Amino acid sequence: MQIVGATCQDGTLLYKEDFGGNSQSDPIFSTTPIPQITGIDFHSNGDPRYGYAIRKWGWQHTSWYRNMDDHTFPNDTSRGYFLQIDGTEKSAQFYTCTISNLCVGSTLYFSMWGMSSVAKAYATQYAEAKLKLIIEQTDGTLLAEQEVVLKNGVEEWEQIGLQFTLMSLENSIVFRIINNSGTSSGNDFALDDIEIRLCAPLVTVYSEFPICEGATTTLAGICVNDGIFNEPLEYRWLYSATGDLTSQDSWTTIGTNSTNLTINSVSAENPGFYRLAVAPQGGDIEYVNCRAVSDPIQLQVESCTNRECTDGTLLYKEDFGGNNTTDPIFSTIGLPQIIGIDFHADGVSQLGYAIRKYSIAHKEWYEDVSDHTHPNDTSRGYLLQVDGLETPAQFYKCEIENLCAGANLTFSMWGMSSTKTPYWADANLMMIIESKAGTVLTQKPVTLENRKGYWEQIKLNFTLPPSESSLIFRIINNSGTNAGNDFMLDDIEIRLCTPPVTVTVEDTVCAGESTTLNGTFVNDGTFTEPLEYRWLYSATGDLTSSVIWTTVGTNSPTLQLPSATSTNSGFYRLAVASEGSIDFENCRAMSDPVQVVVKDCLSPCIAVYDTINISGCDSLVCNGKTYFEDTAIIDSLRSVTDCDSVVVTQLHIHHSAYKEYFFNGCDSVVFAGKTYLTSTLLSDTLTTISGCDSIILIHIKIGQAMHTYYNLHGCDSVIYRGKIYFSDTVVTNSLTSVTGCDTIVTLSIRVHHSVQQELTLHGTDSVTHNNVVYTVNTDMNEYLTTSFGCDSLVLLHIRIGDVVSEQSDTVDLIVNKYNWIVLCNNIKVRKLVPNYKRIHYQWYKDGVLLRNAIDDYYTEDKELEGCFFLKLQVTDNVQTHYFNSNTLCINKRELIISPTPVGTGEILIVDYPFTETEKNGLRVEIYNAVGIQVAIIQPEIYPIRIHRNFATGIYYLKIVMGGGNVVGEKLIVR
Repeated sequence: MQIVGATCQDGTLLYKEDFGGNSQSDPIFSTTPIPQITGIDFHSNGDPRYGYAIRKWGWQHTSWYRNMDDHTFPNDTSRGYFLQIDGTEKSAQFYTCTISNLCVGSTLYFSMWGMSSVAKAYATQYAEAKLKLIIEQTDGTLLAEQEVVLKNGVEEWEQIGLQFTLMSLENSIVFRIINNSGTSSGNDFALDDIEIRLCAPLVTVYSEFPICEGATTTLAGICVNDGIFNEPLEYRWLYSATGDLTSQDSWTTIGTNSTNLTINSVSAENPGFYRLAVAPQGGDIEYVNCRAVSDPIQLQVESCTNRECTDGTLLYKEDFGGNNTTDPIFSTIGLPQIIGIDFHADGVSQLGYAIRKYSIAHKEWYEDVSDHTHPNDTSRGYLLQVDGLETPAQFYKCEIENLCAGANLTFSMWGMSSTKTPYWADANLMMIIESKAGTVLTQKPVTLENRKGYWEQIKLNFTLPPSESSLIFRIINNSGTNAGNDFMLDDIEIRLCTPPVTVTVEDTVCAGESTTLNGTFVNDGTFTEPLEYRWLYSATGDLTSSVIWTTVGTNSPTLQLPSATSTNSGFYRLAVASEGSIDFENCRAMSDPVQVVVKDCLSPCIAVYDTINISGCDSLVCNGKTYFEDTAIIDSLRSVTDCDSVVVTQLHIHHSAYKEYFFNGCDSVVFAGKTYLTSTLLSDTLTTISGCDSIILIHIKIGQAMHTYYNLHGCDSVIYRGKIYFSDTVVTNSLTSVTGCDTIVTLSIRVHHSVQQELTLHGTDSVTHNNVVYTVNTDMNEYLTTSFGCDSLVLLHIRIGDVVSEQSDTVDLIVNKYNWIVLCNNIKVRKLVPNYKRIHYQWYKDGVLLRNAIDDYYTEDKELEGCFFLKLQVTDNVQTHYFNSNTLCINKRELIISPTPVGTGEILIVDYPFTETEKNGLRVEIYNAVGIQVAIIQPEIYPIRIHRNFATGIYYLKIVMGGGNVVGEKLIVR
């Protein structure tokens, strides 16, 4: 990722360009140009060559990638447009936008996603794309830029970002993307998802999923305040019908002062987009590009009378079998539901279909693709693999009878294209639901796209008309070609939209033991209480026929198998319905099948255990062996019941105790009533409760006070124990040694100062210095080392020919910026020597040369204080000119404003130690948070008193004094 500095990729989204095309019904390429792109032609036929196009996937060209997609695809399956460009040698602007109403101090993150179009095989033959991200003021002043290289042969999208903090009072910023390659041989690339984000606290909005059309729903917002905002916070909900982020005008306020938003009667036709804005209380919420805002969220609204229910009652399922690990790799039995295409019993699906545990290898196809539930379902069942023909063929048909009027059904299947190479046709299928009389009631076209490489579920939802009670479900191959049209299907299901029923059972059921199946059902109002229960059993669990399921229990959500046998092994389901309706088998709620396997478990064996404990000191001898640590000796015997009888001999080894104690003291130690003046070792022997000896050693150590002297040298300053010393000093510390006695440390600090000077050497034709002959004017810094090891800086000027005056009159060259930085007025320098070739800068502070301060500005890591001037050497074609600047003295003084924050209409006191010169012509300027001047005041009395009815918010107070000095402070109005 090419990113400058820290990033805020999840900050507030101020602007986004994803190039559209996010609807599946949108065409492959756009016919509308982008007005922000200039300098290169738009091609409305989708061919980007010698220009640019906006496409859903990459244009197929000899040297370009053939499988480029929108960068969010396949995670975002809507597969939107991206920008593909055949770059020219001319520098061209590829995108520009302006963000206004920004606040001073805001940090912005400008980013895009990019990749080269040039394939790896051609990576070295063509030039790489070179772009530049640019941030400017509206007058064209450059604020920041970032060079970008999109390397050929890298088949991945890459995010490129540039972060920038707005420090001036400019409140509008222009963002540009420039093609900067300089060649048309190569320079081919794609861009997508251009974003501008504000670094602000993260705001997230959550929604129910899905939401029924016409229902009431609540959006929940969360703001993680990381300290940027002052509490309490203010909230505002925004709505847009389109979600357009290229314009603030499309967003309107629909709710305030709450992190939640309740929406009544949600529309399915246009659910719209929603965002939550957050800012500190007091008016900051009005600054649209300074507050924190969530990414747009669109409500997922469905017609709940025709809702999807992939966890509802399973009426029918075809998984193609093969679920036992002993089943062969492919099936030798065709399916009667498939007609119009040949079945291949040898497992080879070319020019027909096969039923296999994994896809067959072919040069154009994916190899070894598993049943879609594998590896979660480790049994690895069969899948249906089809080499489609140009003739439409029926790939599956089933019929469901005895349905109830108004039933909601979901017809679903899992599918995947077998093709892994371009140019071949996608598989086009059709899911059809029709009446028993053959009338098509609804249908859904299905495209299984080449080169996706993963299973996806396709669903068709349908509400049964009152006039129908039976339905026919079909899957048709509708491609019309055999050049491609190769695909796989699995797990065809028909589900009834009812509340889910779950059944749990023990993992292991032993023959002869009792076990219970427990059913759970939460009635959401679909059924009228009281409820009726029915347990169903099938030896095979086949869901293509309801005839094989028999009733084994009623009137209870639990089913007990009192003495399980192998005949109880099989599959069980629990059916639930309103009382009196349980016989309507395709109208009730049912669990998915649960398998019970009854096993022959061995009878439990009752073992006999005995423990013998033996103790000893330091060691024990048992069975001729010596043990030094606790040990368990286990003997296993066989009882009359043929079960193990275990005897454990537990050996407990008690070790002699050995303890040492240490007593330290300075000059003397008192122990057990006796005073010791010298170090002494005492010992004693005791007996523990286990009968083993315990030896105690007592070490008495007498310490003495110590005196230590050190010398510490340094250049210009010495740091000792966190304190900086600038002159010779003697420091005395009293420390405590490890013996607890004082140690006196006397430290002599010697500070040796560096030497800094300037020297000019003159010569008519040449100057020899340090054995080097100089024939032209030369300026250099020489560093020498003093006897104390400190650097001595000599700024050496070598001058050849006529002697030019070394100094000039002082010139007003210094510009001061907020007392933090002093600048050289280079515009004035260029006027002094219009044809200059080189400029040398040297800064001085309080008359002392500043080492390495040779840039056109000087600053420190704190507010400046002192007197500063600048020496300039400006060289033209003839000679070197010398200039001294005027001296600028900066005295750091504290500006105090009170009260802070100040209330609306309250008097504000501004206190500062102004000199009489500074009071002459002094004025106070006040700016709001977006840099607009709202007041200017020329005070007559001091301290300054300001009485204005400012609106609540954040302001900047700037004081311009006589003589040009400026001070300022942040002002908060509540």
